[in-house]
Amino acid sequence: MRRPILPTAALVLVLAAPAGAAEKITEYDRFSLWTGCTPVAELVDGIDGTVGRLALDRRDIATAVRSRLRAARIFDDAGLWLVVNVTVSGPAFGVDVKFMRSVEVRPKETKAFVGMAATWEAGSTGTHGNDPNHILSSVSRHVDKFIDDYLRVNADACRNSN
Repeated sequence: MRRPILPTAALVLVLAAPAGAAEKITEYDRFSLWTGCTPVAELVDGIDGTVGRLALDRRDIATAVRSRLRAARIFDDAGLWLVVNVTVSGPAFGVDVKFMRSVEVRPKETKAFVGMAATWEAGSTGTHGNDPNHILSSVSRHVDKFIDDYLRVNADACRNSN
């Protein structure tokens, strides 16, 4: 019986990559997420009141987001914003999660413009099947991705602040 040596060797090399290889922080990562571990507040938008038969409202989504930010020890009521927008239309829903922070733009030879801008974003669409957990699960997935990216980029600062 012949064993495939080349694919096995390639798999071993991939799995043996240094742990830091996947943790490379780019300039774009720093621009998007570096804050020195400044706490983040949640802002839920898009849903007003209970959505039809779903029994899902803004408070449910805000609680889920806030809970995840608190567990990561990066929550505060003021400062930077993680904006979660959920829209529901019939059997379909959309989730958009944006990290909002202050950004300065300095065109040549003019004064700087400073304002809030989304520097990180994730989103998806799907169908809910009349189960609010499909929507909450989607929100949670995107918030978890944000937390993972945020803590990766701010690791040193967060380690020193906690």
